[in-house]
Amino acid sequence: MKAIFMPGCGVNREYKEEVKKTMEYLEKHFDEVLLHQKCCKMDVERPTADVFIYSCFGCYPRMEEKNMAREYFSIYEIFEQYGLPVEPKPENGEITLGIHECSKLKEDKHNKDLMRSTLLKLGYKIEESQIISDDYDKCGKVLCLADKENGLEVLNHSLRNYETNEIVSVCKGCVAHMTKTSKNATHMFEQIFK
Repeated sequence: MKAIFMPGCGVNREYKEEVKKTMEYLEKHFDEVLLHQKCCKMDVERPTADVFIYSCFGCYPRMEEKNMAREYFSIYEIFEQYGLPVEPKPENGEITLGIHECSKLKEDKHNKDLMRSTLLKLGYKIEESQIISDDYDKCGKVLCLADKENGLEVLNHSLRNYETNEIVSVCKGCVAHMTKTSKNATHMFEQIFK
């Protein structure tokens, strides 16, 4: 069975070692795996496969429209089906992670649950945000780009809903802006392979 893995621009650029390890993992479970590194917003060549695997929830709808595969799965669905790519470390149990939701995942309970399941299987504890509000529970990238003066303040307010200082998100844009706050932000890919 042939698969295409598309990590997304930000993940592919910032987490090269994690992408490499993910490819090695996928190659154990699929006959052939193609790493698709192009930006989803560009009119690029359209390789086809049996399965399309994505980690960016912004890329997924655009790539599905291009009809590149028969089936589409998030990387977290693949982890659920075939097992984790790494073994949990004993010290993970001492770490509590707050999950900052990706705006693209708001209505996707299945993948939100799988994201949490992945972290729990790795041994981490999870702290959910104490207050969920449309006013404050927004994409960190969009907030800061749309309103440079107030965006970071709103993001800081949202992050104060967590007692833990360790925040994880599947959105590379959110993580980039959260590094300007008082919290320690990590992308899910980086967290999995730590």
